[in-house]
Amino acid sequence: MSRFSDALAAKVGITAFQQAGADVSLTWNPAVTGPILDEVTLVVLPDFHLASGGAGDIFRGNQAQGAGKLKALLQAILDLAPSFPELVVVHLGDLYDVWRAYPAYSTHPTSDYTTIERPYSEELGLLTEQLEARVCIGNHDGGLALYPPAWARNGDGTVNGQLAYGHLLAGNKLLAFHGHQEDTLAQALAATGGSDSVRFATEVARLSNPVSMAIQQSIDLTIDVFGDTPMALTDLLGAMWPATDPPADAHGFQSPRWCDRGGRPTLQSLVQALPFASGLRMAIVGHSHRAGISAIHLGGRLVPLVDVGSWVWDRSQFAIACEGELKLWQVT
Repeated sequence: MSRFSDALAAKVGITAFQQAGADVSLTWNPAVTGPILDEVTLVVLPDFHLASGGAGDIFRGNQAQGAGKLKALLQAILDLAPSFPELVVVHLGDLYDVWRAYPAYSTHPTSDYTTIERPYSEELGLLTEQLEARVCIGNHDGGLALYPPAWARNGDGTVNGQLAYGHLLAGNKLLAFHGHQEDTLAQALAATGGSDSVRFATEVARLSNPVSMAIQQSIDLTIDVFGDTPMALTDLLGAMWPATDPPADAHGFQSPRWCDRGGRPTLQSLVQALPFASGLRMAIVGHSHRAGISAIHLGGRLVPLVDVGSWVWDRSQFAIACEGELKLWQVT
């Protein structure tokens, strides 16, 4: 455990997140890989999908404890921040679920997100204002790019640096972004505003009974399946990517469980085309709601690709990283 995770565990209940009995973690030897984070302590939070706080809100899921867990975690991080001056907090996108909060819209042509911000005002205040988290734009909140919320704007209305499609961190060696750019299903839905199936799921869930919630969860599960990665039933139900052998060229990088994350070839092509790709040593994404450690290759060099999972359907996954180690945790 890192000094930060030790300190955090003393303030809030957290436990190592595991898949198939193995920690979801990545270690590296800076003498071999080169330093990646240097003095930075990084906390990475994946998809929240905050909506109205009602029955169709998949952050709320099947119980109402998620907001309490999130508030406790964010407050503990804030309490520790003065002791870790190089602390950076990142949210990987789909912070807001605009599709579910405003199902009548194919887009939400306004910066008024009261439906979302009212039930989650304390959590959003801690995340965006007090911790000043860097927030990525996802697919369920893609409209934030055109209509940024108040916390993402300066006093004169211009957009501040908190909100972006991706964030370069640690001296441009680490890229954090949502990861939906490889989702072929999202591309297919784009012609209808990208929200038809979600809108249907939301309307079903408004009946607010166990059967309706089960229908919505099955729709979400289906949407999360990627066609280019065959998945066993245990992987599908366990919200994890299939295990794979360690990469032969993982020089200096180690993980207890490498996985075959869907969409890697497309993500690799996307990242490789970026002007700063040659300096990248790690990429971190969300979107799939399936945590795991995989890899892409940039210029013939292995670059770990970390999927941090999600906070939907009672999950509470997040990553803590410092030089030499990245590890996923969950709130208990």
